[in-house]
Amino acid sequence: MILTNKTRALSPSEIPSHVPHVSRSLRSLADSSFSSDDVRVRLSRYTKFLFVRHPMERLVSAFRNKFEKETQFSRSIGPEILRKFRKHHSGTPHANVTFSEFVRYLVDKKFRRKESLNEHWEAYTELCLPCIVPYDYIGKYETLKEDSDRILEEIGAPEGLQFPPFVPSATASLVPRYLSTLLPSEQRLATDVYKADFLLFQYDFPIVRNKSIS
Repeated sequence: MILTNKTRALSPSEIPSHVPHVSRSLRSLADSSFSSDDVRVRLSRYTKFLFVRHPMERLVSAFRNKFEKETQFSRSIGPEILRKFRKHHSGTPHANVTFSEFVRYLVDKKFRRKESLNEHWEAYTELCLPCIVPYDYIGKYETLKEDSDRILEEIGAPEGLQFPPFVPSATASLVPRYLSTLLPSEQRLATDVYKADFLLFQYDFPIVRNKSIS
């Protein structure tokens, strides 16, 4: 938004987090206002980059952010999950959706219903199409600061424009605890949802023992 003069902010940290989501400043190539020629020009001439994160860390982060507190997702998707995956459900509050129920919902939607997943937890290979789009750079969340600095340098960004200070997420340390609440079959199916991401971006799947979250 700064590089394309879509904001008066001089630093990314000055842009409220909701603004890129609600404004039309950041448009998808799938936007109907783009012609086929517009898409071709952008894919051939623009610098294209993608940032990825460990699939299970991303999955746990999405669950904690969207279902462990009251959100639009917990109010709309939460009841659907409970009705389908909890026997004798009788209006249990949204916060009671478990990680196991959430994973079963994704697996059912992906493999039985063969539907696309929400962008917050869809696999990168389906959402960003790295096997089709010729990305110039693929960075990782684990090296976000270094990778983003390099991209800004490569594209000739104004001096002083930097990625906001990076604070490592605590989610990585919580992943084994959440995965341990899954049955071995659920862990395997969760891996299958993101199998292409694991392979393409060279992430290892953690092996954990079953244990309830305390």
